[in-house]
Amino acid sequence: MGPRRTKASFQEHVRQVSERPAFATECGVRRECPLHFTREFDAMQDSVFDIFHDFLEGVCQWDISLALRTFIKYDNLFTVQDFNDRLVSFNYGIMDKKNKPTPNFTNDSLRGKKLKQNGCQVWCLIRIFGFLVPEPAALKTLMR
Repeated sequence: MGPRRTKASFQEHVRQVSERPAFATECGVRRECPLHFTREFDAMQDSVFDIFHDFLEGVCQWDISLALRTFIKYDNLFTVQDFNDRLVSFNYGIMDKKNKPTPNFTNDSLRGKKLKQNGCQVWCLIRIFGFLVPEPAALKTLMR
Protein backbone atom coordinates (compact mmCIF):
# COMPACT_ATOMS: atom_id res chain seq x y z
CA MET A 1 0.00 0.00 0.00
CA GLY A 2 1.17 3.45 -0.76
CA PRO A 3 0.66 6.70 1.08
CA ARG A 4 -2.86 7.64 2.15
CA ARG A 5 -4.71 9.51 -0.57
CA THR A 6 -5.40 13.17 0.09
CA LYS A 7 -7.79 15.54 -1.64
CA ALA A 8 -4.82 17.12 -3.45
CA SER A 9 -3.38 13.76 -4.59
CA PHE A 10 -6.85 12.64 -5.74
CA GLN A 11 -7.26 15.79 -7.84
CA GLU A 12 -3.76 15.29 -9.26
CA HIS A 13 -4.60 11.69 -10.19
CA VAL A 14 -7.85 12.80 -11.85
CA ARG A 15 -5.86 15.32 -13.90
CA GLN A 16 -3.22 12.74 -14.88
CA VAL A 17 -5.85 10.15 -15.85
CA SER A 18 -7.63 12.70 -18.05
CA GLU A 19 -4.32 13.25 -19.88
CA ARG A 20 -3.28 9.60 -19.93
CA PRO A 21 -6.15 7.11 -19.27
CA ALA A 22 -3.74 4.18 -18.79
CA PHE A 23 -2.53 5.87 -15.58
CA ALA A 24 -5.82 4.78 -13.95
CA THR A 25 -4.40 1.27 -13.48
CA GLU A 26 -1.44 2.71 -11.60
CA CYS A 27 -3.26 5.09 -9.25
CA GLY A 28 -6.68 3.46 -8.90
CA VAL A 29 -8.59 6.60 -9.92
CA ARG A 30 -10.63 6.51 -13.12
CA ARG A 31 -12.41 9.86 -13.01
CA GLU A 32 -13.73 12.57 -10.76
CA CYS A 33 -16.19 11.21 -8.21
CA PRO A 34 -19.71 12.44 -9.14
CA LEU A 35 -20.53 12.63 -5.44
CA HIS A 36 -17.99 15.44 -5.09
CA PHE A 37 -20.48 17.71 -6.82
CA THR A 38 -22.79 17.45 -3.81
CA ARG A 39 -22.22 19.49 -0.67
CA GLU A 40 -22.71 16.51 1.64
CA PHE A 41 -20.01 14.14 0.44
CA ASP A 42 -16.23 14.17 0.27
CA ALA A 43 -14.61 10.86 -0.71
CA MET A 44 -11.45 11.68 1.24
CA GLN A 45 -13.40 12.27 4.47
CA ASP A 46 -16.41 10.00 4.00
CA SER A 47 -14.77 6.84 2.72
CA VAL A 48 -17.05 3.85 3.04
CA PHE A 49 -16.30 0.27 3.83
CA ASP A 50 -17.19 -2.08 0.96
CA ILE A 51 -17.70 -5.53 2.43
CA PHE A 52 -18.18 -7.21 -0.95
CA HIS A 53 -14.93 -6.05 -2.49
CA ASP A 54 -12.84 -5.72 0.66
CA PHE A 55 -13.82 -9.05 2.19
CA LEU A 56 -15.44 -11.38 -0.34
CA GLU A 57 -13.08 -10.52 -3.17
CA GLY A 58 -10.10 -9.89 -0.90
CA VAL A 59 -9.58 -11.03 2.68
CA CYS A 60 -11.85 -14.09 2.55
CA GLN A 61 -10.15 -15.44 -0.57
CA TRP A 62 -6.77 -15.04 1.08
CA ASP A 63 -8.00 -16.76 4.26
CA ILE A 64 -9.55 -19.70 2.39
CA SER A 65 -6.39 -20.11 0.33
CA LEU A 66 -4.23 -20.06 3.46
CA ALA A 67 -6.45 -22.58 5.29
CA LEU A 68 -6.56 -24.96 2.32
CA ARG A 69 -2.83 -24.66 1.73
CA THR A 70 -2.21 -25.51 5.40
CA PHE A 71 -4.59 -28.49 5.41
CA ILE A 72 -3.34 -29.84 2.07
CA LYS A 73 0.35 -29.02 1.83
CA TYR A 74 1.55 -28.88 5.42
CA ASP A 75 -0.83 -31.12 7.36
CA ASN A 76 -1.48 -33.59 4.47
CA LEU A 77 -5.05 -34.05 5.69
CA PHE A 78 -6.60 -34.25 2.21
CA THR A 79 -5.77 -33.36 -1.39
CA VAL A 80 -6.90 -30.55 -3.66
CA GLN A 81 -8.80 -33.13 -5.69
CA ASP A 82 -10.60 -34.29 -2.53
CA PHE A 83 -11.70 -30.71 -1.88
CA ASN A 84 -12.83 -30.21 -5.50
CA ASP A 85 -14.77 -33.50 -5.31
CA ARG A 86 -16.50 -32.31 -2.15
CA LEU A 87 -17.46 -29.06 -3.91
CA VAL A 88 -19.01 -31.06 -6.75
CA SER A 89 -20.90 -33.49 -4.51
CA PHE A 90 -22.09 -30.94 -1.93
CA ASN A 91 -25.89 -30.64 -1.77
CA TYR A 92 -26.37 -26.91 -2.40
CA GLY A 93 -29.71 -25.41 -1.48
CA ILE A 94 -31.94 -23.53 -3.87
CA MET A 95 -30.45 -20.19 -2.84
CA ASP A 96 -26.85 -21.32 -3.42
CA LYS A 97 -27.16 -23.26 -6.70
CA LYS A 98 -26.53 -20.15 -8.80
CA ASN A 99 -23.47 -19.12 -6.80
CA LYS A 100 -21.87 -22.43 -5.95
CA PRO A 101 -18.06 -22.31 -5.99
CA THR A 102 -16.29 -23.59 -9.07
CA PRO A 103 -14.24 -26.74 -8.33
CA ASN A 104 -11.11 -25.32 -9.96
CA PHE A 105 -8.72 -25.36 -7.00
CA THR A 106 -5.15 -26.45 -7.73
CA ASN A 107 -1.97 -26.51 -5.68
CA ASP A 108 -0.74 -23.59 -7.79
CA SER A 109 -3.89 -21.53 -7.20
CA LEU A 110 -3.50 -21.99 -3.44
CA ARG A 111 -0.06 -20.36 -3.54
CA GLY A 112 -1.61 -17.04 -4.50
CA LYS A 113 -3.86 -14.77 -2.51
CA LYS A 114 -6.68 -14.62 -5.05
CA LEU A 115 -8.80 -17.65 -5.92
CA LYS A 116 -10.57 -17.96 -9.23
CA GLN A 117 -13.96 -17.36 -7.60
CA ASN A 118 -16.19 -14.31 -7.69
CA GLY A 119 -17.52 -12.62 -4.58
CA CYS A 120 -20.86 -14.48 -4.60
CA GLN A 121 -19.07 -17.82 -4.91
CA VAL A 122 -16.80 -16.90 -2.00
CA TRP A 123 -19.84 -15.89 0.08
CA CYS A 124 -21.27 -19.37 -0.53
CA LEU A 125 -17.89 -21.03 0.09
CA ILE A 126 -17.27 -19.40 3.46
CA ARG A 127 -20.72 -20.47 4.65
CA ILE A 128 -20.21 -24.13 3.67
CA PHE A 129 -16.45 -24.38 4.24
CA GLY A 130 -16.83 -26.28 7.52
CA PHE A 131 -18.90 -28.93 5.74
CA LEU A 132 -16.30 -29.34 2.98
CA VAL A 133 -13.27 -29.88 5.20
CA PRO A 134 -12.98 -33.51 6.34
CA GLU A 135 -13.50 -34.05 10.07
CA PRO A 136 -9.89 -35.06 10.87
CA ALA A 137 -8.69 -31.71 9.48
CA ALA A 138 -11.11 -29.78 11.63
CA LEU A 139 -10.29 -31.84 14.72
CA LYS A 140 -6.54 -31.52 14.26
CA THR A 141 -6.87 -27.76 13.91
CA LEU A 142 -8.99 -27.53 17.07
CA MET A 143 -6.45 -29.60 19.02
CA ARG A 144 -3.61 -27.13 18.33
